[in-house]
Amino acid sequence: MPTLAAILPAERNNFGLIRLLAASSVVISHAYIIVRGDGAVEPLEALTGISLGQHAVNVFFFTSGLLVAASLARSRSIGDFALARFLRICPGLMVCLAVCAFVVGPLATTLAPARYLTDGAVYLWLLVTGSLLHITMALPGVFEHAPYPDVVDLPLWTLKYEIACYVLLGLAGVTGLVRRGARFWAIYAGLVVVYAATLVFPELTFGIVAVQHMLHLAVLFGLGVAAYRLREGLPLSWFWLAVCLAIYAAAYSGPLRPLATALLTGYATLILAALPLGALAHPFRCIDLSYGIYIYGWPTQQLIIDKLPGSSIAEVAIIALAIAGCLAFLSWTFVEKPMLAFRHKPLPSVRRLAAAIGRTAGTGAMAHLGKPGASGSS
Repeated sequence: MPTLAAILPAERNNFGLIRLLAASSVVISHAYIIVRGDGAVEPLEALTGISLGQHAVNVFFFTSGLLVAASLARSRSIGDFALARFLRICPGLMVCLAVCAFVVGPLATTLAPARYLTDGAVYLWLLVTGSLLHITMALPGVFEHAPYPDVVDLPLWTLKYEIACYVLLGLAGVTGLVRRGARFWAIYAGLVVVYAATLVFPELTFGIVAVQHMLHLAVLFGLGVAAYRLREGLPLSWFWLAVCLAIYAAAYSGPLRPLATALLTGYATLILAALPLGALAHPFRCIDLSYGIYIYGWPTQQLIIDKLPGSSIAEVAIIALAIAGCLAFLSWTFVEKPMLAFRHKPLPSVRRLAAAIGRTAGTGAMAHLGKPGASGSS
């Protein structure tokens, strides 16, 4: 019965493949609403209450909590950790937004190319969408008549919650909350209780969707952090997976099903990560296409349905996965991987800034997480 610690080294796990499958699942799930419009029932939605894409997002946030906790443990300072998080998310995102604005936009807009490119709304879209505060702003004349109109890149909605989780984890590291085991577990238990209370009494969130999303995704991210803390003694066995499944079955008809889903998703992800898949998983330990497929999948699908109206769900999904996969490979090769390497040899000014932030916040504050065993693109 291996423990989580035994599979954390990159060459011993399948996290890269799992994240690739999760990103692909988001594309497949979104093909339904891309073709049929908002309100279309996506895969697994009728059976589990959430779509295949939402299950995939759950997997992303759990694995992110686990791998980013390992990244925090590896970091020399909080400045180094912050730089790593910035380089993982922002460069790839900025290039994707530029592709959407200056490649997808001109191909899909109903305006003349010159008029489109000189429209100030294009550059405002870059600013507003890049801030991640409002990701449903439309580009001028782009996807106006699509079944799911106007929205250029819907999956970006999760990124602000991902970044919020990074910030919270960084603060926990700086203040010593992660180091003090009892406090960490008390705070995480409190978060779970609050989330459970909002599931039983939805009026507690006052109908604010952002609060609902933040609680749900923070619980999943925190579950990944908790798994990393328990890595030395966390067994990975089919017995405990069956226990998680039984808990899910017991909660299936009640308001706490999302909480049981989070537990089952997290543990099932660890079991899948431990399977001896050999050569099948090996390429994705070196190449991470998940982020690229996730952020390029939606605009690719929107462009397909714009240029090939009447395409079936399967056609949109298959073509989009092929194109988004190519774009993801280019993004990883020429943007994401080089920028991640830049973390280890930044410009002197950036290095000095990171060191200054680290001294201010407490250099070495992350050492309490223990000797890291995980590696990878996170």
